[in-house]
This record gives sequence, structure tokens and C-alpha cells, in this order.
Amino acid sequence: MTEPIFDNNPDYSLRWPPELLAREVELLVESGSERGMDSSWQSEVETLLLLAFESSAPVDDFKKVLMAHAQQKARTGANRTARAPKPDYLADEEPF
Repeated sequence: MTEPIFDNNPDYSLRWPPELLAREVELLVESGSERGMDSSWQSEVETLLLLAFESSAPVDDFKKVLMAHAQQKARTGANRTARAPKPDYLADEEPF
């Protein structure tokens, strides 16, 4: 079942039969699980979206999700670095 937001949305009108898109997505998910979701995988997803849908909205939305994920990952990494405990040799020193 599709999400109501996509029902009757011309930006998400399929060129392909839904079953074909579903199978191609399954193959990409398997591929991403096996080799990682690298830039080549992302490019393959973008190509699939461009071919399968009438408009570029799905690929544009995919790129937005990737960007948001990268930003979240960067923030999480920055927070981990900021909260990292100081090494003992610095924590034990007395200030001058």
C-alpha cells in the first residue's frame, strides 16, 4: 500500500509497472547491503528514480534525504568528539 501523500501526486506518477520498480528496489537494497551504500550505489538509485518516475521529484527528494542524513551524521560525529573524555595525562595535570 502506498502512502497517502503519494496517491494522485503527479510528481510521483510511475512510468514503470509498480512490480518492476519494486523488484529493482529490492535488488538495490540487496546490493547496498552487500557492498555498502557508496556513491556508486547512490548513483544507481538516482538513475532508477529518474527512469521509473515521470518527474525528477523522487530523485530530488532522495538527494535531500541523503544530504540530511550526511548532516545528521556529521553532527553526531561532532558531538561525540566534543564529549570525548580527556586523556588521563592531561586531566591529572595541575594548572600553573
